[in-house]
Amino acid sequence: MKPDEKTSDLLRQMLEEDIGDGDVTSALFDSSASLQAVFRARCEGVMAGGVFITKLFSLHDETVQTRTLVSEGDSFGPGDNLIHVNGPARSVLEVERTALNLLCRLCGIATKTKRMVKIVAGHCDVLDTRKTTPLLRPFEKYAVKLGGGVNHRMGLYDQVLVKDNHLSLFAGGREDFERIVREARKKFSKRMVVEIEVDDLDQFKRALDAEPDILLLDNMSPQLMSKCVSFRDERVSAGGKRVLLEASGGINEKTIDEVAASGVDRISMGALTYAPVIVDIGLDAVEESDR
Repeated sequence: MKPDEKTSDLLRQMLEEDIGDGDVTSALFDSSASLQAVFRARCEGVMAGGVFITKLFSLHDETVQTRTLVSEGDSFGPGDNLIHVNGPARSVLEVERTALNLLCRLCGIATKTKRMVKIVAGHCDVLDTRKTTPLLRPFEKYAVKLGGGVNHRMGLYDQVLVKDNHLSLFAGGREDFERIVREARKKFSKRMVVEIEVDDLDQFKRALDAEPDILLLDNMSPQLMSKCVSFRDERVSAGGKRVLLEASGGINEKTIDEVAASGVDRISMGALTYAPVIVDIGLDAVEESDR
């Protein structure tokens, strides 16, 4: 992923937030001084966000040179150098904290996602949600992909996802699933994905009859999910549409393996983006021989 106009604007806002009218500390020192430094890992992780760090420096000062030493999506260990930076000392130090804040967070998301993907061992996809940091969604979902995860919808505009509160808006009843799917197919392109959230087996069976693209199994036990999978598979064997089943709600590192074993096709986890373990990375000045 290369920074586009939207992400570049967000990066500019990040710089403005921290630098404001200028770095009063760096202003105390020689403006002609140069600095070579590396972003160095203090622990293991998965690389994510190097392309944005390069863009951050270039937006602030085009004379700053960066070189990524670990490719996006690759693993690294403690002491590994991730990005080399060289340029005017003031410019490097003014961008340092913004760059570290973003890099540490994105590497943390990619690292956590990779760990979840490894646990499910190919039994199903691991997806993110819309539970992202405001304005950081494109960056955080990018990190999920680098960790081997799959992006759910980017926003309210690119997929229909009917939840409990939406159902109360239908005059035909809270569970008029066939009407909901019919209206969605009529109003939007056939390529628009239609997903419906269900809470119990009875609701699941009625929603399955409407043949949406996906059914979201919300806060169900793994045992109940298994029953839903079996019922869906029986319908498929009888010639019915293979509706994808997605598990969601409170799933974490301790429970994801059991959920995956239930046979669902997808597991969505808000914790990938709202509760990552930040990867500890620092910016260390280096000599030419230390690059």
